[in-house]
Amino acid sequence: KNVNVCVYVSGETVPEMNPSYMVVHAKTDLDMWYMPTDEIQKKFYSCNADILIDLTQGNNYVMQYLLLKHPGTLKVGAKNGELDLYDLTISMTENADIKHLFEHILFYLQTIRSK
Repeated sequence: KNVNVCVYVSGETVPEMNPSYMVVHAKTDLDMWYMPTDEIQKKFYSCNADILIDLTQGNNYVMQYLLLKHPGTLKVGAKNGELDLYDLTISMTENADIKHLFEHILFYLQTIRSK
């Protein structure tokens, strides 16, 4: 199995992280309308993924845009308001963290796989 990670950074500087991660930095990778540049979109869409898992919290419109336009066949993430963005949507409480979300996603994916 191959795991690719895409990280959105909204702050001034990009924190130190694994060099294999794809970083989308708000200061350098978005155009004047706050849309990902063509270069970022091409790089993201070229990632061959069986499953896209969105662990972002709140309304991160940049990551939602990239995720929705990706040609992947299965997209999974937490329910955000009234938007239904994913093929598999997990309802979360306000207090839930990323670990909790990921545990639920793994549970459902393993259940689907065992059928």
